[in-house]
Amino acid sequence: DVQKRSPIDRDAMQVRDVMSRDIVAVTPDTPITDVLRIMSAKNIGRVPVVENETLVGIVTRTDILKVVELRDI
Repeated sequence: DVQKRSPIDRDAMQVRDVMSRDIVAVTPDTPITDVLRIMSAKNIGRVPVVENETLVGIVTRTDILKVVELRDI
């Protein structure tokens, strides 16, 4: 966790020191309910969206909640 390191250590850190390696990704066709289940199970707030092994976007919990909220209006 970056916040647990001393400021001196943080200044010397590189992306590889803090990046996630166990990546969870979805496709553009993944149902929203499945994405929410993945986010809850893995305790994550965003998931990369991949199509043909290419990153095409990122979906966040906030993105999904906004859509659900607008649908209910």
